[in-house]
Amino acid sequence: MDLGESASALMPDLSSFGGWTFFFGIILLSSATPFPLFATEAIVAWAGTQAPWFLVGIVAGFAGAIGELTTYVIGYGSEKLIAKKKHEGSRFHKAESIFDKWGFVSVIIFAFTPLPMDLMGLVGGVLHYDIKRFFLATLIGKIPRFMIIAFAGASIGAAIENGDLSLEKILSVSAIIAFVALIGYLIYASKKKKSSV
Repeated sequence: MDLGESASALMPDLSSFGGWTFFFGIILLSSATPFPLFATEAIVAWAGTQAPWFLVGIVAGFAGAIGELTTYVIGYGSEKLIAKKKHEGSRFHKAESIFDKWGFVSVIIFAFTPLPMDLMGLVGGVLHYDIKRFFLATLIGKIPRFMIIAFAGASIGAAIENGDLSLEKILSVSAIIAFVALIGYLIYASKKKKSSV
């Protein structure tokens, strides 16, 4: 079985809208690139209207985890440069403190929430954290995140297609998105409060 057949078996429903384009696009958007915030989420939500949301979540989760490795590699390779630039109170120093305290779990939380995962990748690289563990933690956070976003996109897309865009459906999807954002904010706020004490 060649690579093309493997991809078709993995992403049969995604092929209708360019499965490889989707996969590599998510890798690119998840890497250390200057694309607009939430561009990845918008594409995953749209993809949820084109293919089964759970499949979109899995593929996007893998692609996102691969893309996040770019900042890990940058951090790994520029340890001395970053060490010179970091200082008490910097965003990097705060992320490093969170990583020192929570380790594997902090990567999962940053990958699942809208917290700056690129910063956590740099920290993981600078600290020479095991790349397999970093990838696994990122994957554990990204897959459910993208499944939720793809499900939201699928729900809204189906409601629009059926002409059944009720207030209840809009509120349900909005509640899921707000819940994920609230978790991220609460984690960030609690860490910020503890670091200032």
